[in-house]
Amino acid sequence: MGRVDAEGTARKIHIDQSVRATKKFKEDSKKKSLVRTNATSNIVESDFFTTNIFETEEILRKDYSNIDPFVILICLNGCASVTADASREIVYKDETILLLADISNASFFSKDAQFLEVYISLLDHN
Repeated sequence: MGRVDAEGTARKIHIDQSVRATKKFKEDSKKKSLVRTNATSNIVESDFFTTNIFETEEILRKDYSNIDPFVILICLNGCASVTADASREIVYKDETILLLADISNASFFSKDAQFLEVYISLLDHN
């Protein structure tokens, strides 16, 4: 048996099909990323999205104008003042903000902040 839907009908669980559909990675395909202060390190790059990590001490400036449509920034540690064009936000650990694509001048000011940076990769999928 499996899960029950809203009408009480049981749904079969397809574990074998799920296992076959799951992408498996070779052990040596794991990327070792180095977190560097005031520099961006890539963690994941796929056909669909890119995930980077960076740590900021003092000030770090970034240009997101070539990324479309937005950048997701997740504060992993510490807190930082994030300025994007004329707007400023204080971002704390475990908070997430979105920056729109046309931001050409983003600044991160902190003594100890670490961020995940995620955006959609605009590769030709044809």
